[in-house]
Amino acid sequence: MGKLYLLTGDIIENSKNMDAIVNAQNKYMINGSGICGVVYRNAGVELLDYCKKTYSVPMEPCEVRITPGFNLNMDIIHSYAPIFREWENPIDKLIDAYSNVLIEIKNHNYKKIIIPSLGTGIHGYKHEDVAEKVINLLYDFCESNDVEIYFINRLSIATNEYLSALLKSQSLSHED
Repeated sequence: MGKLYLLTGDIIENSKNMDAIVNAQNKYMINGSGICGVVYRNAGVELLDYCKKTYSVPMEPCEVRITPGFNLNMDIIHSYAPIFREWENPIDKLIDAYSNVLIEIKNHNYKKIIIPSLGTGIHGYKHEDVAEKVINLLYDFCESNDVEIYFINRLSIATNEYLSALLKSQSLSHED
């Protein structure tokens, strides 16, 4: 049985001793803004060079690609989150993106992973709308697998949304 941790702060500063870091990737596998920019800057120019040489086709929504971390000294799990306005059931589609990340975590036998909230930046998802489904998925995965997931948000107000969802979920499960 693993554990789910909720963190607030900088993803890189909190990624020490992790097996992998999840990158909120853009579809072109290049450095961007937000988490993606931070991951590329800290991994070094080798990551951008590697991606340009390795991937000639843009990522599909919910697709996951794994690369070396170069200067980060851990693997990078790149996840291209769906864009909210492009889907009939956008939250379910976002959960598919998280599910695909979890499949890769299991397939690669990672034990300690840091994950930012996916899709809640430029892709248009709101923390308060996705927190319950995301946190339940991550918690259930940790309960079923020997994995530690460190779910991180830059701002405490966002972390609080997920903490509230976790507490709600736990109180409901104890009522059963």
